[in-house]
Amino acid sequence: MIHNEQIIQWNGIALDTAYNQVTQGSHEVSLTEKETQILAILFKHGGNLVSREHFIEEVWLKEGIVTARSLDMYISRLRKKTAPLADIQIVKHHVKGYYLKGK
Repeated sequence: MIHNEQIIQWNGIALDTAYNQVTQGSHEVSLTEKETQILAILFKHGGNLVSREHFIEEVWLKEGIVTARSLDMYISRLRKKTAPLADIQIVKHHVKGYYLKGK
């Protein structure tokens, strides 16, 4: 994992947090700000499990708005958007949270 202020890399995939884009080779995917925040958390944890509570604290509580399904909805969108990237899979650990797995 390579990390600087703007770009976080995991498993050959680069996440540009300034431009809300994730790239692998010639594949480039545009993300929303929240999708970028969620993916950045996953990248920074390098394949380790991230609890639902951690996501909620980092992404939603700072704004004071939380819904129970928000995280699942954003994870679903991220899975669809990152499908063309060969080396990334967002895995749900029943009830506990999510982690990244290379394909």
